[in-house]
Amino acid sequence: MPIGMHHTFADPQVGAGFKFIHSAFTALVAIPTLLTVFTICASVEIAGRLRGGKGPFGWIATLPWDNPIMLAVTFSFIMLGFGGAGGLINMSYQLDATIHNTQWITGHFHLIFGGAIVIMYFAIAYDLWPHLTGRQLTNLRLMRTQLWLWFIGMIVTTFPWHWVGILGMPRRMAYYDYSNAALEPMALSVSISVVGAFILVISAILFFVVLLEGQRAPRENAGPYRFAVAVHPPIRLPEVKAAGLWDAICSAAGIARKATSTSPVTPDFKISSVVVTPQMLSIADTQSIGRGATLAHQCAICHGPAGFSRADAPNLSGQFAGAIYKQLKDFQSGARSNAIMTPFAAKLTDQDMIDVASYYAYLPRLPEDRARQAVAAPRIVLSGAPLRNIPPCGSCHGSIDHKIGSPWLQGQPAAYIKAQLQAFARDERNNDISQQMRNIARHMTPLEIDEAARYYSSLSQPARSTGH
Repeated sequence: MPIGMHHTFADPQVGAGFKFIHSAFTALVAIPTLLTVFTICASVEIAGRLRGGKGPFGWIATLPWDNPIMLAVTFSFIMLGFGGAGGLINMSYQLDATIHNTQWITGHFHLIFGGAIVIMYFAIAYDLWPHLTGRQLTNLRLMRTQLWLWFIGMIVTTFPWHWVGILGMPRRMAYYDYSNAALEPMALSVSISVVGAFILVISAILFFVVLLEGQRAPRENAGPYRFAVAVHPPIRLPEVKAAGLWDAICSAAGIARKATSTSPVTPDFKISSVVVTPQMLSIADTQSIGRGATLAHQCAICHGPAGFSRADAPNLSGQFAGAIYKQLKDFQSGARSNAIMTPFAAKLTDQDMIDVASYYAYLPRLPEDRARQAVAAPRIVLSGAPLRNIPPCGSCHGSIDHKIGSPWLQGQPAAYIKAQLQAFARDERNNDISQQMRNIARHMTPLEIDEAARYYSSLSQPARSTGH
């Protein structure tokens, strides 16, 4: 069953219909998972009792714990239990809003894929290696050590990730300043996870050592590959015709069984061709900033001499360089149009755009004494509207998380924010990536648009950090 989108419930580029399907499938997948767990546990208990195990739990001690396969299955089940419990949190729109885009998500799918699944890959490799190479793997002690280290390393790595995710640490971040008082409580947990990562590296090295050591063993006939045999074989196997059911599931998920067209669909408007990356204009040299300051004289009429607009044009001072560069490129290509900006951008070279973006990003943001009294944050900004597929504004534009290419909104003129949201909603502006803003604005009410615009306009833009 497709369930992976429960990792992206608050991302606007994923349709609400797909999110509902994956939420329902996440709940439904618990049924076959429970059947699998029950069947394997029952099989293991039968094997233990056939070995002489007595009492409610006495059969556990009789199991072949010296066999790496038995050990791997046990570890896999333990990690599947913890990881699956985290998946139930992701299944819920309400609970997922708390941990969306945090390290909780990273810990969850690493525990499932890197833990429960990969450790079974190790077991399968140990089982198949003699049949593939004709050489026996005899160092069972080293195999068990490798599996124990992988299990311990994955627990030590992922459990702290779950914890700091609850504390609010975002995922997809490469650097944190743990001297900051707000981040200091997370430092110990992250340090522990690093220890777990080193344990995983040692385990991975031991895995290859086991295989290489086996390659030095003399060739032997491993015999035919054996499969498990049921203690009570079934009398007959039921005949299941699932083609109709599978077609229905694929149709519900929006998967076409047959291509309806062999040619790609071309939109009737220009789309943005700018590829936004985290490294885009992250470091600017002083010469680029200086050239940008000269070019910015042409921008002062609308955006102010220091980048603070006294009209309804956006404030550019302190804005992300990548966001400014993308909009200039879109004005030049026709993906976005404006009576003033389109002819202005048409005459700029790519280096000119980089210089202008670098200059405005270098300037400090709106100082505190320029800010008006902030109004109360509306619901649409704080928590969005999940049932209408609207994430919190702060998940892309700051305060919760920042998506590359998304502009900083604090202190922007209310009329400008409102006009842009209305343009997205009416499809008059379409240079957003994957229609993210159009999908959001179409589902916002006029009151929500007005509240969001007034709220961000009332906020001060914090002073730009110098990194000292």
